[in-house]
Amino acid sequence: MVAGDFAIGDDITGGSIFVGTAWLTLLCMWISAMVTDALADQRWAVGLAGV
Repeated sequence: MVAGDFAIGDDITGGSIFVGTAWLTLLCMWISAMVTDALADQRWAVGLAGV
């Protein structure tokens, strides 16, 4: 018995784990892009640029 099979179970295939990891990675990249856009945009700081 392999440790991975014991921890994950026999019902989950390697392909489904790969696809799940890919979706999780895509979600994290999407969230990171939104946070970066919000920090870089900062509409409230536009008024301070002329000061």
